[in-house]
Amino acid sequence: MRDLTVVPNGAFGTLSIRRRFTNNSGATITRLRFRIYDITTTPSPPGTADLRALTSMNVAVPGVLDTSNCMANGTPSTPPCTITAFGTTLEQPPNQPNGGGLNSSLAAGVVTMTPLANGASVNLQFLFGVQQNGGFRVFVFVEAVP
Repeated sequence: MRDLTVVPNGAFGTLSIRRRFTNNSGATITRLRFRIYDITTTPSPPGTADLRALTSMNVAVPGVLDTSNCMANGTPSTPPCTITAFGTTLEQPPNQPNGGGLNSSLAAGVVTMTPLANGASVNLQFLFGVQQNGGFRVFVFVEAVP
């Protein structure tokens, strides 16, 4: 989702990516983070976006039609429903006043507070500041600690 509201490290607004992650590791996960191993960021040639990873907040996502996502206190609810996409935190140190770039990591704090059991899922939001418009790419490694 794109928001054109100017924010620090987002001269052209923000780009929000929301994804669902399911624990298929066979063990309970107590820490979940995402390490950025490729991103279009500064310096970017014309036509290529300059993205900066930012800390995001929890967000309510209305109108979800996928029955597997529509759960209320562990029991299925009827679509369309509203789900929560939990925010991620840009990890520091080092201090990252310009937002995160290559090799930055984003932590899913909700998993630290409530461990993710085997087979359980969590909906997360990743937020990127857009410093320059253009085509972009973001690749991450998922790092999980049992």
